[in-house]
Amino acid sequence: MIIETRNTFESLEEFIAKKDAAAVGDIVLVSEENETEKTPYVVAHITGQGECRLVRKNLMSAYRPMKTGTINLLSWLENDFRDGILKNLPEELHERVKTVTLPSIREVYGCDKFGVRSEGEQFEWFKDPINRIAIKDDSEYSDWYWLRDVASASLFAGVDLGGSCYRGTASDAWVGVRPALSIS
Repeated sequence: MIIETRNTFESLEEFIAKKDAAAVGDIVLVSEENETEKTPYVVAHITGQGECRLVRKNLMSAYRPMKTGTINLLSWLENDFRDGILKNLPEELHERVKTVTLPSIREVYGCDKFGVRSEGEQFEWFKDPINRIAIKDDSEYSDWYWLRDVASASLFAGVDLGGSCYRGTASDAWVGVRPALSIS
């Protein structure tokens, strides 16, 4: 299954204004935090309720542990990282960015793994296994990245450099991040 890009939206604001014309595989250029260049996100899924899920095309350049000390990656994404995206949008559009998180096992693979009962439905874009592989922003090679599911007491689920599901220790500091935005 090859999904072709039909549209490239030059900003999240433009995407929100023209969301009804979007298709899975389209690119949305998003201003993140203090970045000087816009970052490409892919329209990964469109629900029947008109909600779109965007997934960062590449991994963020900095590795991040899932949890270390008091630092919690999921909390950082939903708060500080989301705030960095919102500051680049007009205030009236802030409520349209529902969540910023990591994809779940089910959203990436379409089924549960490691006995984890994951949430969501498989994103259309991830039905092609090649789209599970991600390149790091500052590299030309694929790399590992976190998913949001807890796989056991100290392990979180992730995607390895070949696109397969794996489990890693929450404090692993060599794992990438591929945020997903939920846009209403």
